[in-house]
Amino acid sequence: MDEKARNELPAIIAKIREAGITAAANMTVTEQQNSTVGESSIKGPMWVSKFYLSAPENDIVQELTLRVIDELGNPIKTNTQPASVGIDVEWVGYRSNVDSNTPEPPISEIEKYHNLMEEAKNTGVVMYVYGGAFYLNTPARYRKITARLSKMTGLPCMMVRQRLAPQHPFPAALIDVFHGYMSLLSPHPSAPNSAIPGSSIVLAGDSSGANLALGLLQILLTLRRKGISSLEYHGRKVTLELPAGLTLLSAVGELTNTLPSYKHNASHDVFPRDLTPTVLPGFPVCAIWPSKPPRGNIYCEGPVLAHPIASPACAEDWTGSPFMWFCSGQEQIVDGAKVIAKNAFGQGVQVVFREYEGMPHTFMWHLPGAPQSEHCWKAWAETCRSIIMGTTGSTSEKVFIDHQGMEAHDENLTQLISLTREEASEIIKQGAKRYKPFTGKYSSL
Repeated sequence: MDEKARNELPAIIAKIREAGITAAANMTVTEQQNSTVGESSIKGPMWVSKFYLSAPENDIVQELTLRVIDELGNPIKTNTQPASVGIDVEWVGYRSNVDSNTPEPPISEIEKYHNLMEEAKNTGVVMYVYGGAFYLNTPARYRKITARLSKMTGLPCMMVRQRLAPQHPFPAALIDVFHGYMSLLSPHPSAPNSAIPGSSIVLAGDSSGANLALGLLQILLTLRRKGISSLEYHGRKVTLELPAGLTLLSAVGELTNTLPSYKHNASHDVFPRDLTPTVLPGFPVCAIWPSKPPRGNIYCEGPVLAHPIASPACAEDWTGSPFMWFCSGQEQIVDGAKVIAKNAFGQGVQVVFREYEGMPHTFMWHLPGAPQSEHCWKAWAETCRSIIMGTTGSTSEKVFIDHQGMEAHDENLTQLISLTREEASEIIKQGAKRYKPFTGKYSSL
């Protein structure tokens, strides 16, 4: 990034922040959500193949998810224990030799899937868990991103349409993601794919999606430590394999926004400097928010914000985890991801943590023309390929990339952040107390 662009960056970030906060403060949650969940036409250099997979008769995924949550922290209240439901999945891949306005062909979903797989150059899949603060977005909003990733990696991508808060609070979306992962290991009868081993799966995500990916990994690790190495899924006994690795962009490691970077990096980022507008006095109410009964956060009850599945920075044990690759800006929520990376590294996990100087949350989407974004994309795609090929090596490192693209490497991740996991967990636990039930004032809704 040249000096002129660097000098202009703070104003660009401030403009993005102002627009986002203004919209969030003046639109109801229903309006915000509806603006992101519409279907869009499928055209251009992408294959999109959609399938509905009904939930198994034996709801073992829900049972195991709630069991792990209960064992690692406070149990979920009975009235917010979500059942498993059928999931909508989308397979996305690169479509060659078409321009940006070429519509998708009038063929069946299974034919689209076969065309998608024929264009994939490598064996394996990226299961992509998209972000959206747990209450926004669908796979449609991430088709261009996953199609580009597919082009750069030669791998198909699969996304699960998550249930959204506040209508479906924690851990509904996590259960959906768990089902999506199981559908790769042991396909539903309606699924187009054959069984895919964990060694051929990259688990990827951005923002809140990265949080869900980490939550899923923590569930899998906990079950394996408890001696649960297989389960019955769609009538078949399936080994509970771990993915080959994780690639996480601007990962949300904790949900209270109380670790030091949230204030220290505020000038670099796009978030409010304190509580989100949705829990502040005067926020416009609607039929879905405040929730009934009221709670302190759109995604979960206030105390649950400090649970190690909801806030993986609080998780004690990452032993046995596959390769973990983080990429973040110098952003407000970076400390949560750093706590996870440092803790995992100390427990023998191979970790790479990339941080870009002065860049905001999900800068690779917000600032697509910036050289840092292109740099991130190339590193991300190369890492996904390396994970599938088993060529990540054994080196762990922190990589700090300055505005000029110069990289500083440090293989000692114990110095990644001064906070210990225990210290961070206590800060998060105290921070969760700030989230009192938001009641608002109902009109004649």
